[in-house]
Formats: sequence, structure tokens, C-alpha cells
Amino acid sequence: MFSLIIYQGVDQAVQQNMNQLHRRMLVQNKDTGNFNPLTAKILLEELREARARVIVILLATNGGILVITAFAGYFLAGKTLEPIEGAMHKQRRFIAAASHELRTPLTSMRTSLEVALRAKKTKAKEAKQILAENLKSLTELQELTDRLLNQARYYVNNKLNYQELDLIKVVSKVESKILPLAKKKKIKLKTDVEAVLFRVDKDKFGELLTILLDNAIKYTQAKGNVTLSVALARKRLVITVQDTGIGIKKEDYKRIFDPFYRVDTSRNKTGVGLGLSIAKEIVEAHSGRITVNSEEKKGSTFVVELPVRKD
Repeated sequence: MFSLIIYQGVDQAVQQNMNQLHRRMLVQNKDTGNFNPLTAKILLEELREARARVIVILLATNGGILVITAFAGYFLAGKTLEPIEGAMHKQRRFIAAASHELRTPLTSMRTSLEVALRAKKTKAKEAKQILAENLKSLTELQELTDRLLNQARYYVNNKLNYQELDLIKVVSKVESKILPLAKKKKIKLKTDVEAVLFRVDKDKFGELLTILLDNAIKYTQAKGNVTLSVALARKRLVITVQDTGIGIKKEDYKRIFDPFYRVDTSRNKTGVGLGLSIAKEIVEAHSGRITVNSEEKKGSTFVVELPVRKD
């Protein structure tokens, strides 16, 4: 429609100019007594050519616009759909992994119970062993469902309740919760916290520290060391968790933050592999970033950087 309006405007302007020129030539020819009908024919041909050129230019312009907009639309549509496709892929992978994790302890419980029921005589010691194994599977299921609920909560509601906290008190509370796990494996837990006030979500920040320390203890051998340091540096809060554990392969750096992924599952079968995934969600909700540096059989270092909030 816009091109049609342009064409009509240009055609009218050309027609008016041609008519004015034609009238002038008629007046001039009338004064001189010379009238050449070929002149009018030439003017009409020029008018037709001008119209044809305008049409060609408009068609070429519209064609170019259509091609450009088609490619731009395809490109922008792809960019727009990338997050949706990524979310769907992530959801499918999450559901598949969750189904697998749920199926494993359930299958184990069912098998042990079926074997016990088929046995004609079951000794008290064997019954206790079966109950202990089933209790372990139930514990794994409970841990998995808790993690799944936390993961779903972060997806649904990622709003943060920022408040100014004394980091020493927060770390002390987390340390008291983690210390029994460290003592059970005879792991030495060290904390080095700068005495500062920082605005974060209290619950999520505490859970972040708990996840990082729990992960470090889980993958550190007995009598190893785990160190937590928290300090301000260049208007950012830097949290460092270092361990002397089994380490991580470089090709696994990105995958360790995926739901249900666990390094060295042959040596460590505990946990459901959701901790670091939730930790990443918490860090990104605070507009921060989390990185890892590790060396196999020497340990890993997780570094979290959170920006300072003034409001």
C-alpha cells in the first residue's frame, strides 16, 4: 500500500510536469507557426518509460525489503525461540534424569522385599539387613524429593528477599550444620570470613554455602581438608570453597552444574546430583557467577562472586 501511494504520487508529479512541458511547447509552436505532432508522441513515450522505471524501482525495493525482512524474521524468531527450546530441552532432560533416579531406589526396595517374601525362612539378622537397605533407599528418595521440590521452587519463584546480614553469623550457622558430616569423615573444616555486612537473601545464601560445603565434603577423602573463605574484593563478595578431594576433569566443568550429574560415580554413589544445579540457580538469581577450577586427585576450588547491592 505504501508503494502504491508512492507510485501514484510520482506518477501524478511526472504527469503534471509532462503536461506543463507540453503546453509550453504548444504555445511556442503556435507562436512560431511550427507544430510537430512527433513531440507529443515523444512526451507520451517518456511518460510511459518514467512510469515503467518507477514500477521497476518499487518492485526491486519491495523485493529487497521482503528478502531482508524474511531473513531478519527467521533470525530473530530463532533467537526468540532459543530460550524456549533450551528450557524445553532442560525440562525433558530433568524429567528423564528424575525418573531414572526415582526408579533406582524403588527397584532396589522392591527386589529386596520380593526376595525376602519368597524365602521360606528369614533369619532376624537377614530381616534387619533388608530393613537397613530399604531404609537407606527411603533416605535417598527423601533427599531426592527434597531436592526436586527446591529445584521446582527456584524455577517458579526466583524472587529474593534481600536483607543486610552479618556474614560471620551466617557462616557460623552453616558451619554448625555441616561440621558433623566433616567429623564423620575426619575432614578438617576451616572457615575464614571477613567481618562485613552484605545484602543477600538470607535463606538462599545459607543454602548456597551449605550446598558448596556439603559437595566439598562429599568428594573429599577421609582426613582431607575443606576451606571456606568469604571476603569483599572490588565491590564484589567473593566466596571460595576449596577441598583436597578427587577433583574434576576439565571436560566435566560445565556438566557439574547440570541436574543429577555427578563426577566419579564409580567412587562416590551418594547424593542425587542436584546440589550444584541449585547453587547455580541461587548465584544467578543474585546476578552473580560461579566458576570451578580443579585438578584430578588434588582437589577442586569453587568461586562465587556476588555484586554489592546498594538498595
